[in-house]
Amino acid sequence: MSHKHLKLNLTKVDFLVSAALKQGQITPTELCQKCLSLIKKTKFLNAYITVSEEVALKQAEESEERYKKGHSLGDLDGIPVAVKDNFSTSGIETTCASNMLKGYVPPYNATVVQKLLDQGALLMGKTNLDEFAMGSGSTDGVFGPVKNPWSYSKQYREKRKQKPHGENEETNWLITGGSSGGSAAAVSAFTCFAALGSDTGGSTRNPAAHCGVVGLKPSYGLVSRHGLIPLVNSMDVPGILTRCVDDAATVLGVLAGHDCKDSTTVQDPVKSFILPSLTDVSKLCIGIPKEYLVPELSSEVQSLWSKAAKLFESEGAKVIEVSLPHTSYSIVCYHVLCTSEVASNMARFDGLEYGHRCDINVSTEAMYAATRREGFNDVVRGRILSGNFFLLKENYENYFIKAQKVRRLIANDFVNVFNSGVDVLLTPTTLSEAVPYVEFIKEDNRTRSAQGDIFTQAVNMAGLPAVSVPMALSNQGLPIGLQFIGRAFCDQQLLTVAKWFEKQVQFPVIQLQEIMVGKLVLSLRVSQLPWCLWHHQVSPPTEDLALGIPGPIPWITFGCSFIVTKPLPQKKVEAEEDSDEESDHEVSEQEEELEDDPSVVKDYKDLEKVVQSFRYDVILKTGLDIGRNKVEDAFYKGELRLNGEKLWKKSRTVKVGDTLDVLIGEDKETETEVVMRILLKKVFEEKTESEKYRVVLRRWKKLKLPKKSVTK
Repeated sequence: MSHKHLKLNLTKVDFLVSAALKQGQITPTELCQKCLSLIKKTKFLNAYITVSEEVALKQAEESEERYKKGHSLGDLDGIPVAVKDNFSTSGIETTCASNMLKGYVPPYNATVVQKLLDQGALLMGKTNLDEFAMGSGSTDGVFGPVKNPWSYSKQYREKRKQKPHGENEETNWLITGGSSGGSAAAVSAFTCFAALGSDTGGSTRNPAAHCGVVGLKPSYGLVSRHGLIPLVNSMDVPGILTRCVDDAATVLGVLAGHDCKDSTTVQDPVKSFILPSLTDVSKLCIGIPKEYLVPELSSEVQSLWSKAAKLFESEGAKVIEVSLPHTSYSIVCYHVLCTSEVASNMARFDGLEYGHRCDINVSTEAMYAATRREGFNDVVRGRILSGNFFLLKENYENYFIKAQKVRRLIANDFVNVFNSGVDVLLTPTTLSEAVPYVEFIKEDNRTRSAQGDIFTQAVNMAGLPAVSVPMALSNQGLPIGLQFIGRAFCDQQLLTVAKWFEKQVQFPVIQLQEIMVGKLVLSLRVSQLPWCLWHHQVSPPTEDLALGIPGPIPWITFGCSFIVTKPLPQKKVEAEEDSDEESDHEVSEQEEELEDDPSVVKDYKDLEKVVQSFRYDVILKTGLDIGRNKVEDAFYKGELRLNGEKLWKKSRTVKVGDTLDVLIGEDKETETEVVMRILLKKVFEEKTESEKYRVVLRRWKKLKLPKKSVTK
């Protein structure tokens, strides 16, 4: 089969990309380049915050070499994927679409990201979202709203009513849903074959429904949350967005399983997620929750919901109406619990430990307030205020504790329904099709989120698996998805039913020929290929480093001072190459440089946030017994040295070319001291009254220094 045969029509979605890669019909590099080309052509969608072109092409080259040698890592080897920008990615900026984390480059990968990379997936970039994943439209991030690819589809444009002459065409585009709208748009626009989202109250399923793709929220605890910057710890779940159910199952098979860095993950071994081709649904019992028939539900969605139920019934399945009696309380309960945990999680962003810091140093309180005012948008600050109100001592029992009790009742509703013999619940995913941005923003974020999460958030409170599957196009030519909800940890059964439904409805593929010149294979569907569950073979970074968020804080703070500058738009000054002549100190022959370790940050790119005053950001490897408290103690004990001089209760300006030594031990026999040395390099410069440099921590070493070389 020649390469030209791979240029398929966009209506053909069942091509086995993984098989094609294994058979040499297309190379990972060719596939990667096609996706990168589409990312550039669809840049106006604003689906990506960061495009990791160089990283993806390098990964593609490595994948190509493996295929040539017959050493494929699995069905995802060479497959382009995207990751929502609230998952930590080593060496790639992770912002949560917030000013608070602009310039934050994690020193490690989230577990789910690492698992994808270990399978040979190609990381195309980080996708856009609502700030800190708080929203249902992907419109409230600092990088701007995401546009729904269906806004530019042939189906929608042919059916959309003509607007009055002279109306701005830009006002016609549709929202993607949220908060994982960037990931949904990336998959929908063919720029990748799978994408990671996060799902706290529907943030994967909601945009999947609006963008005409499959959105899977796994059972809570089936997939690790380590490295997912937390919104609501007790509800957050990494989500999966793909073009078909089989692909979602394949990705879930890679991601699922116990993670020692996330104590909430399942302890038992996870079976493979190969989906059988279901031909007989007569033994299934499908539940239709009567409480989900709400007045706000659009007539079109209601009609398709009814048609789907009749489809199952016509094929012999038992379809019954069920009751989830506490559904009416779920939105309010979710709001109380969500904002309470948000207030707790957002407390870490205080301008001291990491993240944005304002240039006000009048007082600690003033610095706190200004930092959070500048770093968070109105939506995030509003949720923090609500959560702190619910957590006040006088309100705790009446709000938070009561909400926890109601959450238990909601979870029990699902347990009772499934114990009655129901296999899967069938519900709408959203109230309506995607709406124009100008209509969406007329309501405030809280109202929009309550409306967008009405059918999805109860699943998160109960910890159940759910998947949104596109069913049909509306009268306006826009996708409408329906949601299937399964029993806890019965994700395979849920996906098997969803796969059968997907096959029956034959949802049409988006037609974007006017935008994208050229064609691309659409699916990595590999369910027919030999497959086995992946088990982690590569040693992860040191657990103690834990690295970012959530987990132990990897930044430390003590009494050195940067010169404070404002966010800099000016041109970048390339960092100098590391030099062997990094210190005037006499270094013994026993000098040992730290080995290449993925947990060691060699280039901390803090490019767009204010440089902090009265702090010094240092990544420390805890395997060397350097913790935050130890460094702070070192400062106050006089065991911290700048350019060989003790910093004892002094505040000094740190400039490019300086060295900072942290005393970690001494050898009395050889009269040497063991220190950790931080070496500073220039990244930005600003010409003001005096030279003011922004610095980045380039490299650090463990050194043994003769005591005589240390200034007392």
